[in-house]
Amino acid sequence: MSKHGPRSVLARGLVMVLLAGVPGLIISLAIPASAATNLAVTVIRPAATPGPFQTFSEVTGVAHCPVSGGVQQLVAGGGVSLTFGADMAGNGNHVNGTEPNADAINDLTGTATGVIATNPAYWMAVGGSGGATETSFSDTPFAMCFTPNASNGPIKSTDIVMNRVTGPLTASGVSLTVATCPSGNRLLSGGARATPASRGSLKPVASYPTVSNSAHDFGAKASADGEINPDSWAAWGLGGGPTQTMGQPDPITYAYAVCAKPKTTTSVTTTVRFTEVSGPTVATTGQFATATCKSTDGGLAGGGAAISNGNVTTTDFNVTGSVGDHLTGSFPSDASGHPVVSGTASPTTWTAATHTGGVNSPNTFTDVWAMCAVTP
Repeated sequence: MSKHGPRSVLARGLVMVLLAGVPGLIISLAIPASAATNLAVTVIRPAATPGPFQTFSEVTGVAHCPVSGGVQQLVAGGGVSLTFGADMAGNGNHVNGTEPNADAINDLTGTATGVIATNPAYWMAVGGSGGATETSFSDTPFAMCFTPNASNGPIKSTDIVMNRVTGPLTASGVSLTVATCPSGNRLLSGGARATPASRGSLKPVASYPTVSNSAHDFGAKASADGEINPDSWAAWGLGGGPTQTMGQPDPITYAYAVCAKPKTTTSVTTTVRFTEVSGPTVATTGQFATATCKSTDGGLAGGGAAISNGNVTTTDFNVTGSVGDHLTGSFPSDASGHPVVSGTASPTTWTAATHTGGVNSPNTFTDVWAMCAVTP
């Protein structure tokens, strides 16, 4: 026994404290071999892009992750928030897309599928119009930026996986497409897009995490609250307008998955947080829902949103009773659902904002997902 007081011996994650003056007494304290670390993101939110001011058109806004410490930060996820007035004209202002972007210019909407980009540092938000517009319309993007570690970090780089489907081809029709991360990668977040804007009532109405297996009906059923490590991102497009006719561009619905390329398959763990609330059900009104990462889940990487007929994590997604219902936002926020400001570090809450069209929409629900990531 030491003559100079307590002595500690570290072995296999235990601290054995031998107390001087108490022969034979050993107290063992278990400590973790290594502490988990929340994914650390900083939100970049540039000024809003005004518009669109023409009917059946769209505007885009782009958020760019900065260089930090000589390293280009990457997007773990991103979002969109639209502004519009309270009158009937505002019913047509809808999200046309929320998606990762490689160069701040070109939409990732080509015909190629699979891994289409690596290490993107931009997030694009797209706001579309229907048959009416007003001067208050605007479109704000959000980028969730983190610093990778290419040499020895838990996230070395990212891949963007895109999938697409032609459709929907009818006014009330819906189309599903699912982007799945390559084996060994880890889903951080994702996005959705619908084109062309000239079909003004076409829009994505759901963008969420899922798993490519039969239990999730291969993406038709969304990940539930508390689900660990989903591998795919799903997008649903809603026609919402005239049936497809000759001479019009084909409507296309796109899904995007942001996939981390980790040091090992256990280097990143993601947890889904999900909330569903009733509404909006009255014409020309909105609703919002929030989902928050718990302290044990990790840091917020991104999120998803939907306007649905409810029960999206227990049954296949189904659209609402009105083809005019739409998304108006999917973004990082405070606990009350207000969008965070640029420079916010490590937010914990994601918000989905939805809106009805010009008619009542009974049995309508707003759904939101937060993607939370931790690295060991």
